[in-house]
This record gives sequence, structure tokens and C-alpha cells, in this order.
Amino acid sequence: MRAVRDDRFYSVYLIANNGLQQEFVDIYPQQVNGASGSNGKTLDPQDPVVSVDSEITEQPASAAPNKFNLKQQIFAFSASPVTPVDGSDPTTPVTFGPEGLPCKPKPVPPFGSVCNSQGAPVAYWVFFQDNVTQNWEAVTITPAGRIQKWTHNNKTWGKL
Repeated sequence: MRAVRDDRFYSVYLIANNGLQQEFVDIYPQQVNGASGSNGKTLDPQDPVVSVDSEITEQPASAAPNKFNLKQQIFAFSASPVTPVDGSDPTTPVTFGPEGLPCKPKPVPPFGSVCNSQGAPVAYWVFFQDNVTQNWEAVTITPAGRIQKWTHNNKTWGKL
């Protein structure tokens, strides 16, 4: 909703800050030219932040188990042309645009970047693994902006 209100796009990043893992929405600083944030490099004191327990590690999508099963459940059929983008990759962070939908920022030299949902739909997934139990969880965002938390048990993904 903040991206809609501000008519900007905002991305979510994981950062290690003073030994703590923190997920934050990169909103500040806001420039007069429409640019926002630090591309995930710096946590501004005004940025919304959530701490992530040190027992949990964000994992790349390439390491996650049975992504095919998860994709089937996200889109209710396996033939969906949309493949979720790995939101844990710093070059493709989970991003919401001014329409309130997930989007993928695109550079527009020399002006900066734009991010809107026109064109191809965008979905994201981010995977986490517990370092102690080795259990997996995921967060998915559909092109419609629906956010869902998942857990992996017995070779299949289930909603939390």
C-alpha cells in the first residue's frame, strides 16, 4: 500500500546489520527525481524492518526442494506460463509497484528505473531453511499480489 500511496516502487532486501539478519523495505532516502532507497545496501532508520532469527537462512530458489509441486499449488495448474522470480537474489528482490502489484524494475537510461505491472505478469518466491531442523518454508507472491506462506513436508508443499 505504501508504493501505491507514494506512487513509487519499493523492494524488500535481507541485510546483515551488526550481526543481525533483517528483512527491510528499502524506502528511504526518497529523492526528488522519484528514486528511492539504497538498492538494498543500507538500512535507513526510517525503513520498515523485521528481524530474522539467526537459526533461519534465506536460500536461493535453485537449492529449494520440489519447486514444481509448489508452482502447481500457487497457480493451480502446472502449465502456467509464469515462473516465479527468485526474490532472494539481490538483483531481483521482491518489488511492489505503484499499482500495488508485484513488478520487476527495469532500467530506463538516463532517467533511472521504472517498475509497473504492464507487460508480462510477475510472481516471486523466497525460500528459507532452518539451520537446526533443516525444515524448509517459502513465501510466495502471485501476479495479483496475493502473499502466501508455505512449509515443506514429505516432499510436498502445504499452506501455513
